[in-house]
Amino acid sequence: MQVIALITQTDAEIGNVIDAADALGLTEVTGMVYTSDHGEAIGAHGILGKANLYEHSAGVPLIMAGPGVPEGRVVSDNVSHVDLFPTMLDYFGVRADNTEDRLGQSLLSVAAGTAEQRAAFSEYHAMGSLNSSFLFRQGKWKRIYHVDMPNQLFDLDADPEEVNDLLAHNGAHPMEAVLSDQLRALVDPEALDLRSKADQRVRIEELGGLEVVRNFGSIAASPIPGEKVSLEKV
Repeated sequence: MQVIALITQTDAEIGNVIDAADALGLTEVTGMVYTSDHGEAIGAHGILGKANLYEHSAGVPLIMAGPGVPEGRVVSDNVSHVDLFPTMLDYFGVRADNTEDRLGQSLLSVAAGTAEQRAAFSEYHAMGSLNSSFLFRQGKWKRIYHVDMPNQLFDLDADPEEVNDLLAHNGAHPMEAVLSDQLRALVDPEALDLRSKADQRVRIEELGGLEVVRNFGSIAASPIPGEKVSLEKV
């Protein structure tokens, strides 16, 4: 019920933004982008919440409307939040310097069908995980690389719910090596795993040590407006 309530609230708030643009006479000249920081498992794969790299949690909505955006078009290209900054620059006609190191590209070009096809990449180093995990998707193929743990490979066209791990039964697949090489051309997973754990140790010490952090407790659930935050002991 909480998820349904949050969706209803979000829908109402988006309506408020659109109504405000209408009231100001700015609808025809306003670019709007709706997205989210993560999805929710809601029981899929036996998981509640996020903290994983399955599509239900790593995939997010991204809806655009406004000048330069083809109306009613659905795009299946891999896109990312790193595309939002160049999209805003494109919307406002701002020319940016030093763009050769920028990973993102304008979503206006993606919507127009003029952008080059790219892989999707994400990484996770936080709660509920013993080691770092990395998502790398090229077309329909998606590999989740867990440092020092069994990896996963999915064909998202044939298996959009990610219930058939192609590495679980056969132990190998031709696409695994391809995606592995492409991932390692982008990052060093083992080095990032060590760096993230070193950063975590520093943060824990800055807060007074492991026992102090454990006694902080954790938020049991996101409170609704006006509700007191409830903490649970770890």
